[in-house]
Amino acid sequence: MMTHSLYYLVVGATLELQGPDSAILFGQGGSTARLSASCESPKAVVSRFSNLTALGQGQDVKAWLRGIPYCLNVDMEVPCVTKMDDYPPYFYCEYTGHRWSTVKGPFSAQVEVEQYGDKSIHGASLICPSLDSAEITRMVHTDLSMKVTMKVKHYVPKTSESTFKDDAIELPYTGVHLGNQFEAVGTMLVSPSPPPVPSTPPLPPPLSPVPDLPDQCTNYQALSSSRGSCDNTLATAWYRPDSGAHGGKIPTSAPATNTCGTSAVGWQNYASPSVKGSTTSGPMCFHWSGDGCMWNSQGQTTHCGDYFVYHLEKSPACSLRYCH
Repeated sequence: MMTHSLYYLVVGATLELQGPDSAILFGQGGSTARLSASCESPKAVVSRFSNLTALGQGQDVKAWLRGIPYCLNVDMEVPCVTKMDDYPPYFYCEYTGHRWSTVKGPFSAQVEVEQYGDKSIHGASLICPSLDSAEITRMVHTDLSMKVTMKVKHYVPKTSESTFKDDAIELPYTGVHLGNQFEAVGTMLVSPSPPPVPSTPPLPPPLSPVPDLPDQCTNYQALSSSRGSCDNTLATAWYRPDSGAHGGKIPTSAPATNTCGTSAVGWQNYASPSVKGSTTSGPMCFHWSGDGCMWNSQGQTTHCGDYFVYHLEKSPACSLRYCH
C-alpha cells in the first residue's frame, strides 16, 4: 500500500521541500524512514589571472574568483564578496619567486556583473597591485629570466595567536596550465637622478648662547636640501636641517623609497625629545626594497625649542640620504 501511495505522489504531483531540515518520511507510527538531501556549497577558487604579463611593468592584475558567495549569508571566515563599505578586507595577493616572496593586502573582492540578454550573471574579482623593479630583483637572480607565481589567500585572524603563515587559506588555482605564472627579469638597482630641489632661503646665523640649552643648539652646521643624493661623505657633526619636505625635521617613520632626493631614504627610528634642551638617541635607518632598516647609523636628536638639531654620521653607502 505504501508503495502505491509513493508512486502516485511522484507521478501525479510536484513535491517541494523548503528549509534545511526538510525531508520525506516513509512509514507510520514508530517505524519510519527519512529521506533528505543537501547541496554542498561550491569551493572558492581562482579561475584565471588577467594582465599577468604586465605585472612587473607598473600595471595591476585582476584575479577572477569562482564559488564566492555574498558576505551577507556566510560566516566571516568564508571567502565572500560584498558591496558593503564597512565589511573588513580579508583577501591577500602573494607573489613567490626563486629567492623571495612577498604578500600584499588585505583587499576586498569586488562584484562583477555580466549581462546576457535579460539575465545578469554575478561573479567576483580581486585586484592585485603591481610589483616594482626592486621587488622583482629580490625574487629572481639579476639579469636572469625566472618564473614568479601568483596566489590568492584569505586570512581572518580568529585569536590573538593567529598568524598569516599558519592560518591563511589559499584559494586553489583551476585555470589553464601555468596561467598563474609570469616571466620576470631581475634588473640592477640604478639610483635615479634626484628631482630638482626648489631653492630655499638660507638658514639664519646661529644665535647667541641661550641659557639652559646645550651647546649644539647654537654650534651646528646647516643641512641643505640641495645637496646630492648621497650622504656617505657627510662629516660626523651636529646639523640643523633646512625647511625641506618635512619642515626641517627628520621623519620618525619610514618615508617611501625614491623620495627626498635619493633612493634609500634615511629616517629616525627612535622618539624625538619632548622637553626643551633634552636629547634622545638611537638608530637612523635607511628604507629600501620593503625593508625599513636595510642600513643604519647612529644618531642623536636635541630639542632646541623652535627647532631640532641632529648628530649625524655619514651614510653606510651611496644613494642613501637623510630625509628632512
